[in-house]
Amino acid sequence: MELREAVEEAEGTQALNQIKAQIQGKMQYWCNSFEDALLNKNYEDATASIQRMTYYKRANEEIIKKL
Repeated sequence: MELREAVEEAEGTQALNQIKAQIQGKMQYWCNSFEDALLNKNYEDATASIQRMTYYKRANEEIIKKL
């Protein structure tokens, strides 16, 4: 299931907080990936990491609206 669909269909604070925790873990992963890509001057991977972080940031904003 798509992450945004999961947020839309989530009922209750507990479900939203659980998804939020998953998002935080993925954000940390992509943040580390971005850092590694920059250190290795791999700008294509750095850009991809930023795109993923933006996706998760928007999903997190949707959760905050629902909470």
